[in-house]
Amino acid sequence: MRLQPRGGYRYRATDRSPAMIRLARAKAERHEVPARFAVADFTDYDAREPADAALLLYDGLNYVLREDPLRALFRCTRRALRPGGVFIVDHTTPINSTNNAEDFEDEGRAEDFRYKRRSRYDEATRLHTTTFEVQVNGQTYREEHVQRTYDPVTIRRLAEESGFEAVAAYDGFTTAPDAPDSERVHHVLRRPARQ
Repeated sequence: MRLQPRGGYRYRATDRSPAMIRLARAKAERHEVPARFAVADFTDYDAREPADAALLLYDGLNYVLREDPLRALFRCTRRALRPGGVFIVDHTTPINSTNNAEDFEDEGRAEDFRYKRRSRYDEATRLHTTTFEVQVNGQTYREEHVQRTYDPVTIRRLAEESGFEAVAAYDGFTTAPDAPDSERVHHVLRRPARQ
């Protein structure tokens, strides 16, 4: 929504969950943000018209648990961009999971809401599993999230194998270059202008 005041942009948003698309569409309508929405899996979608930029942020990439679907995501996104278009994607690294083990369990409450979060990380498989238990108005909901951590070198390699140029990689939410101890990395990838 914060990009909206910057004039001249048109937005297309996707999610493979129809329920999430309904929520996003309703929120956009409430805030009068003109965006198009579609149910689509980011490893297999068809962009009807090429885009100048694509964004996949806040751990979306970490939900891709194997390299083959990750390659599919890069190929699909490359096809969705016009030549010279950029793909900005972030991910957490194994360092994030090993450095923050003391935060793997927490809980909180406010009025009619209570939650518990429990995590575990398997260094051998690089799988980070988090279980949420949420109580709202006497109802209990439980969700399990499984993510895979990736090192930045692997992401760059897979992106380049899929036809992207690696333009930059930033540490966390800064403009400093990524480093061996980066817990989160933002990559700027470009579809070459002549492809």
